[in-house]
Amino acid sequence: IMPSQPTLGRPPMRPAFQVNGEPNFEAGPPGDAMEYLRRVRYEASRLPQVVVSKIDQKKIKKQTVYMRAPPPAATCPPECLPTQEWEDKTASEFVDLRQAFVRSRLRFEEGKSGPWCSSSSVTALPANGDKQAWGRFCLGYDEEGWRKLLERKQKLMRQILENDDDDKPKLNDERKQVTQKRPEGQQPLLQILVRMDHIATCTALKSVVVRLKRKILTAEDECKDDIDATKKPSKSLTRQAGIWVYTLLAMLEKPIDAEMSSCLRTLYRVCAAVRAESKENEEYLARANLLLTLIAKVFNQKVTSTG
Repeated sequence: IMPSQPTLGRPPMRPAFQVNGEPNFEAGPPGDAMEYLRRVRYEASRLPQVVVSKIDQKKIKKQTVYMRAPPPAATCPPECLPTQEWEDKTASEFVDLRQAFVRSRLRFEEGKSGPWCSSSSVTALPANGDKQAWGRFCLGYDEEGWRKLLERKQKLMRQILENDDDDKPKLNDERKQVTQKRPEGQQPLLQILVRMDHIATCTALKSVVVRLKRKILTAEDECKDDIDATKKPSKSLTRQAGIWVYTLLAMLEKPIDAEMSSCLRTLYRVCAAVRAESKENEEYLARANLLLTLIAKVFNQKVTSTG
């Protein structure tokens, strides 16, 4: 440490309160608070106000890039873009829907009657933090998950045939639970939505976005890395996925946090990739443009083509 010009007995900063007298070092440790403050003032007055450290530049390693920059959004032909008038109308109708849902949730919490009373059965919701369960709840089982479920069902059947009668009731109950699982996801009915709080909404939306990213963006990267790949990644935005994303966005409370901001920007890239490949498919193109408009206009999370 290279000291600059010392303070020559002056305190290095404005004192908080008055401390009189000089410290008595011969008396041993400080006997009271004032003596302790006198010694602090004495030591501080002999320290430089600015210190400069000698740095050996040869020992400094270059900063490594610990996080790669997010990719830009895919571009599309001009004829695939919606008009400004359509975007404004779509965003306005979506805001009205958000307000209507808030009113419905308040009626549900107050115990008033509504569409949620039309069914006698109540659909069980996954735990708030179980992202995989929410992904299956909304979009159903993916190919790998459904294959494992069928294998589990076959294994239970073999165990029922091979085990003693004492174990069969328990195995039969487990088999029924597995059999009742649906390959497709649930529909976003109002009786389900009013029972989902903000945490459940965020978990479900993140789960859906992860599934779509894995299906559309990650598969595309894997095909680029594999020079022998002949199977193109799926750029389809299914009706089930579109309905759930639209519904969850309508339920999402504002302001959003940084994690949800990142999630929406990932969703924007997914939808932009779908739009770029959906020139000849009006159904996918309409869904992608709808979600892209909401993310950009309502939640201000647009991703440009330059990153």
